[in-house]
Amino acid sequence: MKLGYSILLGEYSDADDLDYTACKDFQIVCPSCREPIFKVVRTETEEIHYLSHYDKEDAYIQNCELRVKSIKQNDIMKNNLLARDQRLKYFLQILKEMTIEVICETENKENTIKKLDGIIKQKALYEMMKLHFRVASKIDLRGKEKDAMMQVFDEYREDTSDDFVKTTFGFEHQKRIAFDMYQTICSYTAKNNYFFLFSAAYIFLMNRFHLRFKEDSDMKDWELYLFESMNTLLNCSKEKGLSIIRDLIGYKLNPPYVTVPGRSLHFKLATEISHEMLGTLLRLRYFEWLQKLRDSKSQLSQSIH
Repeated sequence: MKLGYSILLGEYSDADDLDYTACKDFQIVCPSCREPIFKVVRTETEEIHYLSHYDKEDAYIQNCELRVKSIKQNDIMKNNLLARDQRLKYFLQILKEMTIEVICETENKENTIKKLDGIIKQKALYEMMKLHFRVASKIDLRGKEKDAMMQVFDEYREDTSDDFVKTTFGFEHQKRIAFDMYQTICSYTAKNNYFFLFSAAYIFLMNRFHLRFKEDSDMKDWELYLFESMNTLLNCSKEKGLSIIRDLIGYKLNPPYVTVPGRSLHFKLATEISHEMLGTLLRLRYFEWLQKLRDSKSQLSQSIH
């Protein structure tokens, strides 16, 4: 394909105008399916610049209208070699770095990373993550669903302090980038970033429950049960964890704690995690990342000259 879409800039870019690191730096994705892509230059009679999906077998949306359907495995391997140091992990690492910067303002980064890694390694929680991802990846984020997500962003800001977005970008710009970023992490190729944000949201909710447990003697029975269940899920066998998840599914709630009578405590937890995942994406310092990127490229240019 010739055009890619930059999540951070909110613009379409022509392959001819991009260097090999641009897809990573500016989070350039397929304009159609929002999966990560990479730059390739093929030399025939002249240089041909284009953008390519990663391996079709690793893609959630395998029939993207912009994917080269006739590409063969040998061609894929050649493309990956031509892409030089472009690897999917570099593309995905950017979001993780920005997330760590935001959630580690009052906590050691190494400790936080260990916590996140620990959650992902818990087999029962990993099963919960996969189910959460399957549901999220099938939602068509257009029309009413997009409007609903934008409303969640607005509500998140209202529920937090006015200065929670410590960035130079305006709130509407933050919402646009957060929405685009969420679309990408819901693609199969970027699911590890979905799991990473899920883990960050899980830690946030646990910390919030912990504070309430210490300070609020009026916690509801279902809140205490959920806090205990979440805490146990952090360190238990897969069998024990799946048993806890089944119990959460069987535990029913009614308004005002849920909007629909008979919703399960598992549904409540999944909703809270989704809410915090979106809130985390909304709080990331996208402008500062682009500023840092510009400064580093400027310093590199000066050193060359």
